[in-house]
Amino acid sequence: MKDINLILKDQPVLNPEKKITINAGDILEYIYTSGTTGFPKATILIHQKWMQLGYGAGGFCLNSTSQDVQYFCLPLYHNSGINIAWASTLIHGGTFSIKKIFSFFFLGRHKKI
Repeated sequence: MKDINLILKDQPVLNPEKKITINAGDILEYIYTSGTTGFPKATILIHQKWMQLGYGAGGFCLNSTSQDVQYFCLPLYHNSGINIAWASTLIHGGTFSIKKIFSFFFLGRHKKI
């Protein structure tokens, strides 16, 4: 096992310089479907669609604000969890809460401080 302190001591302390420009039409991620309409496959999501999902779900549907705390009961590997719930929370400056397992009694117990 390597000593992480030795590895990190020669690393820069500042963020790396960005070398490329990211455009709205660039691929953000590949989401794998469960195969309900056939074989499982990767679907492509671009940056623009992620922003649209976040603004649409968070702004138009949920009226999200920076004061909101959203409880994520969906797993983040699921399309609705990562691309709708997470996106709408981040875009509108809110806070999200997750647990290892779903709990009905956990709903409504978290308030932003």
